[in-house]
Amino acid sequence: MSTPFSPPNHPTFHPSYSHISSTPLHPTSKLITIAGQIGRDSTTNTTPSEFLEQVEIALKNVKTCLDAAGAKKTDIVMVRQYIVRIEEHDYKGRVERYMTWMGDHTPPSTLIGVAGLATKEMLYEIEVMAVVSG
Repeated sequence: MSTPFSPPNHPTFHPSYSHISSTPLHPTSKLITIAGQIGRDSTTNTTPSEFLEQVEIALKNVKTCLDAAGAKKTDIVMVRQYIVRIEEHDYKGRVERYMTWMGDHTPPSTLIGVAGLATKEMLYEIEVMAVVSG
């Protein structure tokens, strides 16, 4: 059975929503699913208008969720990234930030251009799955 939860210092958009789900796979491993993380700063509850700032904040939010789940970036097994009006944004800048954040770890990743996300100011969203052993 899965256990949904959210980090205490990372508010959710809606009471019916959890950032993380932990699902046992084996007695010594679990699947961590992290819902789409956006470029909204949890401290100020604001979303900058600049695309690359949103990317940086979203990656920080993923790290907050990984930490809360007892996972590391190297535990990530799948990534999906969503970009509003993909052709209008700094592709190279996003790739550089993502690669710097991930380091040498290169799990499968899908990049999806979308018409919109949950609110009009959101330009970028990233979701990940991780497997934690031990």
